[in-house]
Amino acid sequence: MVVDFIINLSSLTIVLIVISFLWSLFSLVKQIVKLIKSKIRKSDINVKSVAIPFLFLTAFIAISKVSTIVLLSEIEGYITNGADIELAQLPEISTDEFSQAYINRFYKKGLAGSHPSDEGIVDITHEGNKVKLIVRRDSRDSNLFWLSVSGYLLDSKVCFIRF
Repeated sequence: MVVDFIINLSSLTIVLIVISFLWSLFSLVKQIVKLIKSKIRKSDINVKSVAIPFLFLTAFIAISKVSTIVLLSEIEGYITNGADIELAQLPEISTDEFSQAYINRFYKKGLAGSHPSDEGIVDITHEGNKVKLIVRRDSRDSNLFWLSVSGYLLDSKVCFIRF
């Protein structure tokens, strides 16, 4: 239930971030044009019209970061409470190995220049709640996987796991 709410919230958050960014950009351009055309003093610039959209943008980005942490914690709760885990296209990994790797997840991979390659799907079911994780192997390190949640923030990477 919480996972579905956060995934739905992420879609709304992306829309709000884009709208806030465009609003910020429009407000900034409007103030610059106003400054150039009328040769007004710097003190006459309406700072609020530029600052408010940036505040909204910052708030929505913060919401997306917090929702990612809550989502990953909720999934960890599913795993530690005995969720059913199905690993598709990942035959070399056991469910116990995946569970342990997920609990020990991290957020920065440390290697630059690599990209995700082979893809697998992990379906987690706990008390009627279903979560679909997308697991992609790193192109440089075969033991490192990029993890994302299907439908969350346009399926963007949310963390890394290592086996």
